[in-house]
Amino acid sequence: MIENKQNLVFISIKNKFFSYIKSFRLSFWFLVSIFFLLGEWYSIRKFPINQTIIVLLSLLGIFSAGSMINIVFDKKIDVFARKLIVKVFIHISTKEMLFSSAFLSFISLFLLYFFINIEVFLLGSIIVIIGIFYSASPIRLKTKPPFDCIMNALGGSIPFFMGWMIISNSLTFESIVLGLIIFLFILHTFFFFTTTDIDVDKEMGIKTSCNIIGINNSILVGIIIYSIDLLIAIYFFEITNLLIISLIVYLPLIPITFIYKNNRAYLVNIAGGRNTVIFAGALLILLSIFSKNIFPIFFLILWIILIIYDIVLLLKIRKQSKFKNF
Repeated sequence: MIENKQNLVFISIKNKFFSYIKSFRLSFWFLVSIFFLLGEWYSIRKFPINQTIIVLLSLLGIFSAGSMINIVFDKKIDVFARKLIVKVFIHISTKEMLFSSAFLSFISLFLLYFFINIEVFLLGSIIVIIGIFYSASPIRLKTKPPFDCIMNALGGSIPFFMGWMIISNSLTFESIVLGLIIFLFILHTFFFFTTTDIDVDKEMGIKTSCNIIGINNSILVGIIIYSIDLLIAIYFFEITNLLIISLIVYLPLIPITFIYKNNRAYLVNIAGGRNTVIFAGALLILLSIFSKNIFPIFFLILWIILIIYDIVLLLKIRKQSKFKNF
């Protein structure tokens, strides 16, 4: 009897743990962590061990907290859209998730304030505020165009400046331009990514930048933003700049997305997230080569593992699909 109770407790804890991991949506943290490391590299050409670990952990807490807030306030929409993420509420209540979000935000900002510096703390605080205003009612900027796309890109680009200012370096014109390039790249991916939610958002009566202008115009706007981004990068920096090389590596996806803009399967599988994987991978490879440091190398190894897992998963889905058709 006691053993059965212990097994039930263990299973409950395990389910709750993995539900939290799912609610963190670690893919965005992975991307912004690369931007943070890029900020450090451009600023000081090194990655101080203690400060880097603390900020990475703080970013993990901040973006996980923002993700949980988003999931809580998107619950009704996600249930309607039959998204798998709503299964986390089987093991975690909305109140518990909101409390966990507040706790993670507090701990993360505490670490930044006492172990890094006031500048990085303030930048982290801005991300937390953006996360709340973006998702939570009654403000909920994600349903108020054009703030939905602007806040999304702003929250994702701030980690670059956290890396730049990790040892209290003041902002320069160079850092602002570099931050703008990252901001525009995230903004461009927003218009590609959000096209996958247009149908559900329209059915729910939710306004977003993409469902106002439609799929075709969203893709077109995304292409225009990317083109401006690449031109800015080429104008201000040499062709050997890490960001320029990564943007060029990413370039083939632009015409392909335009050609298949009416193919929902393509939009979901590629424009819906995997496009950023190529850009992130190019940055990590370049950072690892030039810095020869453990941090970008660690993220590169993690990137390779995720790529392999994604390929295996896609092949498994395709195999199951063929079996069903047969």
